Amino acid sequence: MSPAEGPAGAGLEVRLTEPLRERCARTIGAWYRTPEQPWSEFVAVVGEPTARARRFHLVGSGLAFVHHRIRADKIFTVRTDDHSEAPLRITPTNSYREMS
Repeated sequence: MSPAEGPAGAGLEVRLTEPLRERCARTIGAWYRTPEQPWSEFVAVVGEPTARARRFHLVGSGLAFVHHRIRADKIFTVRTDDHSEAPLRITPTNSYREMS
């Protein structure tokens, strides 16, 4: 399957998509805050250059999500049968419940 064929090239049908931009922005914000509180301990573990690079990457990624420069989508697909039928067995609401 080439990227141009997408899910259909793998015999899948897209049934639903869920944008994750806001969720990604919040998650990246939490990842940024985690080592900021014990910054000196974080630097002691990974070193100053790595700590600064991580901080720079997280800030840039978070801003890109907030300002619609990048996006992430969860794509729900199903494999259809010979009659092109496949019930949607999962929804955004119950997919998170099943993952926990």
